[in-house]
Amino acid sequence: MVFALCLFTGCDGNNTSDRIAQAHEESEQLKSQITELKSRIDNLQSQVDRFDDDNWRDVVSEVKSALNDVESESDTAASTAESLESFLEQLQSDTTPSDDGAY
Repeated sequence: MVFALCLFTGCDGNNTSDRIAQAHEESEQLKSQITELKSRIDNLQSQVDRFDDDNWRDVVSEVKSALNDVESESDTAASTAESLESFLEQLQSDTTPSDDGAY
């Protein structure tokens, strides 16, 4: 009964609504990083396509640079995803009743 009352009145010692808002913010950040990653992949593809028309010696350094950008952005997105996953697991753990009915 106390749990139901807390649901309707908003009492929450863990500030669940704030934590959910934070998760949404991290999700938006991850979406932004994925968009940036896609942009960097497109840039890398453009650099690789230059092999068709340009001297390979002129293209290699730019391809390597574009690949480093893709790897860096991928690492950033993966780190954000792991952080978000951990955060959501903790939130779920904090808001799921235990076997004795406590949180």
